[in-house]
Amino acid sequence: MMSQKFVLSQSCGNWIGVIYTVFALQFALLSGANATPDPGIVISDQIIGTTPNTFFVIRTTTLRPPSHYEYKKRVELVELSIPSGKIEQQCLVRETEYHYDFEASQETWT
Repeated sequence: MMSQKFVLSQSCGNWIGVIYTVFALQFALLSGANATPDPGIVISDQIIGTTPNTFFVIRTTTLRPPSHYEYKKRVELVELSIPSGKIEQQCLVRETEYHYDFEASQETWT
């Protein structure tokens, strides 16, 4: 009877080890895949006024290259047509590039 309990507990211990190894490998693969961020564009509009045929927004566009250390931000005043949704006019207000300075003694952005 004792030998059967020992065999069962040893068998369960082996299965637990196998399950732990599988989950650890999956976690390592998933976390390694996300080390570098995906590139992307984030656009947000804030409505600031309307006319009968158009509306005006402050559009902020953030361009994110696949890097943790840089990105670009663009702010524009945009007039959009209400019937078609197309841009009628736009005016660049500000465009800024953010780069991390690796040689700085303290954490800085330029």
